[in-house]
Amino acid sequence: MEFYALDLETTGLDPRRDEILEIAWVRFLDGRPRERFQSLVRVDFVPREVQELTGISAERLRRAPPLRDVLPGVLERLSGEVVVAHNAPFDRGFLERAAERLGIGLPEIHWVDTLALARLIWPERESHALSALKEKIHIAPGESHRALPDAEATGYLFLEELAAIRYLPEASRRLLSRWVPPRAWELIGEAEAWISPGTQGARAVVEEAFSLLSKKLPGFSLRPQQVAYASWVERALERGGVYLLEAGPGTGKTYGYLVPIFIRPGRRTVISTRTKALQDQLWRRDIPTLREALKADIGVALLKGRENYICLWQLERERGLFSGGLWGEVRDLVYGEGVLEVGDLYGILGTSPEARDLLERVRDRPHRCLGRECPFLKECPSLKARLLAREADLVVVNHPLLVADYASGGRVLGEFEVLVADEAHDLPAAFREGLTETFSPSRLASLLDELGALLPPKLLPRERVRAAWAELRRFSERARGVIPAEPAPYGEEEGLRLLSLAQELIWALVELEEEVSERALSLKGTERAQVEGWISELEGLVSTMEEVLSGKGEGVFWSEGGNRLLFHHTPLGFSRELPPGLWGKLHAAVLTSATLSVRGTVDYLVRELGIPEPTYRAFPGRLEPEGAAAFILPYFPDPDSPAYPRELASLIDGLRRFGRKVLVLFTSQRMLREVGERLSGEGIISQVDFGDASQAVRAFRELRGPAVLLGLDSLWEGVDFPGEELELLVVARLPFPNPSDPVVRAEERALREEGIDPFFGLYLPRAVIKLAQGAGRLIRTPADRGAIIITDPRISTRPYGEAFRTKIPLPIREMGSPDELFFALERIFS
Repeated sequence: MEFYALDLETTGLDPRRDEILEIAWVRFLDGRPRERFQSLVRVDFVPREVQELTGISAERLRRAPPLRDVLPGVLERLSGEVVVAHNAPFDRGFLERAAERLGIGLPEIHWVDTLALARLIWPERESHALSALKEKIHIAPGESHRALPDAEATGYLFLEELAAIRYLPEASRRLLSRWVPPRAWELIGEAEAWISPGTQGARAVVEEAFSLLSKKLPGFSLRPQQVAYASWVERALERGGVYLLEAGPGTGKTYGYLVPIFIRPGRRTVISTRTKALQDQLWRRDIPTLREALKADIGVALLKGRENYICLWQLERERGLFSGGLWGEVRDLVYGEGVLEVGDLYGILGTSPEARDLLERVRDRPHRCLGRECPFLKECPSLKARLLAREADLVVVNHPLLVADYASGGRVLGEFEVLVADEAHDLPAAFREGLTETFSPSRLASLLDELGALLPPKLLPRERVRAAWAELRRFSERARGVIPAEPAPYGEEEGLRLLSLAQELIWALVELEEEVSERALSLKGTERAQVEGWISELEGLVSTMEEVLSGKGEGVFWSEGGNRLLFHHTPLGFSRELPPGLWGKLHAAVLTSATLSVRGTVDYLVRELGIPEPTYRAFPGRLEPEGAAAFILPYFPDPDSPAYPRELASLIDGLRRFGRKVLVLFTSQRMLREVGERLSGEGIISQVDFGDASQAVRAFRELRGPAVLLGLDSLWEGVDFPGEELELLVVARLPFPNPSDPVVRAEERALREEGIDPFFGLYLPRAVIKLAQGAGRLIRTPADRGAIIITDPRISTRPYGEAFRTKIPLPIREMGSPDELFFALERIFS
């Protein structure tokens, strides 16, 4: 497979009066540069600005060979070849004019314009200049505005474009085939052998595995983009490094990364997902299916945070609440083959407030753990899960647990060599949240309540407990008087004041802890273990309180007032610590999602996670369901308008007439409640009415249409609703970060100090990624149908709306009225 990449430097932009001052070409064979040619050309005059732009002095050009000695050899070499150039009409025009001046004929050349291709393939990019596209495909900049490095960069860009063309919609491919020369168009069919140089053997193994799956798994079909994606995962596992693999809807990324892991065992691997729901999907469905089909001899384990498991000792203490038959069902689960999780008991106990309270009491929390003194130690679900994970070759975790392992120095998961982060766009948020320390007065109150219920009077000095309670109430009342109701930052000066308000509380807690410790010296066995766990938790809570309230140190200290009194410390500089603390310890990392890029680049994610020298590849989705569309409603009021909740509720009521299942995505509880209060009738599920988002999803799935699920942050991504489980998706507001959020404000200041525009470096990337994830809840397979309805008019009326529209994987239409919208929906569902 062969083509030439060409670049010219000239004294100006007009071939009729300006001249060529440098020519370079690079011959690409099988995806690699094989030959290079570069020559300066003698010219009589070079404008000063051209000298400054190229770094080529007039003196050097006076010593260069004349055009008549350079051009004939160049044209002879390019004769009959496929030649790619960035803005090819510019280079072709100068060559034609130069040949005319010298009186020589211009041979047949099969020109390809990489600029025009880039505009078609990546329309969302703000700039399609070669310098900007170099950044996209991670090519070193080289010398600025010099012919040879620019020619080589153009050749690599053409390789990327050939890889991407295969995944364009069929209509776009037909358009390209009409204006790309036939000789150049043939390259697309030959591209497979050299898109991933050196991985042909690995690709063959991957293809063989997927071919086997197509024979063994009913309904599984071989998809070229899935094989291409899997080949890059295989390349990452073989060569190492950090790979950002963006896989659009329909790529099949889950099997795309699991298959290479199963066929290339040997390195301990961790797969991390954003949500426990996706974790369960991998564990219960995808991994068992592939393991069986591929006969993979690899040990696998599932691990969640400790509080997801049942404490059998606590469960035994609550045994009196269960009837005989009910306890039998619970006992069968406890001593079954699996590892008992809190969620497993929902199916037996239901989701009533009483059941949820009971399950909170039996969660495995560290301070309740009796350790070696526990009579149920051998059957402990949490311990069993951790031991299985330590022994496994492949461990499935979630992002919060991954961050907890990082923060603990690897004590949770142990050493591993490969990380696959699914829904990797959410890793920055996971690190921010996971590394945030929080002091919660309500958590302290619960701890004191628990202490009173667990310890007998002889161990618990009641006067000390009453004193601690009194000081806790006094601190909470005083703190509410000095901090705002809304989230707000505070510094060292305000922190000193908060610490002074908390000083009596701290002393009361320390005195309580000391006296309980003294009284417990005579205890043994489970009683001693129980008291020690409580004391350790109290000591940790007091330490966190002192650190967080101080407002002293790097990062953001911020509070939440009102009924929910909380104090936080969020670090901002963790991206500087991740290269040595995480990426540098791994052989390979694959960060994958349908939404890694914004406006054509992955700069946001790379900066947020401190990723060193990443490799980025995009695999555009090819879902083109006929019965699906996206609708924008520019006639809707602004989301901040008082009329907006009423209009949105009216729209939702109107959608119910289609008898379909509807998901409405909100960005705030306040808006969700305002709209929910205006809806009546059966089939309305509100996420805020459930303690766990997965329970709201389960209740929604059990309903038949018409049904409406009002969802918050956790339902914007990571949950699949295939087929008739969801056919209408309403996006209530473009999900921009809240500018009054203290952490967002601090990040904004930090970006300004770096000279980065916060809107384009923070607000827009996060909002675009989140909207794209939300839109992905609707269409998961080519057979799905339905509509995405965006009621925030800013997507149509603001210049930045284009960045959102390009990430929606469906045809987009603007509606002028409710009647027009409902008529369009009638056609979809008819």
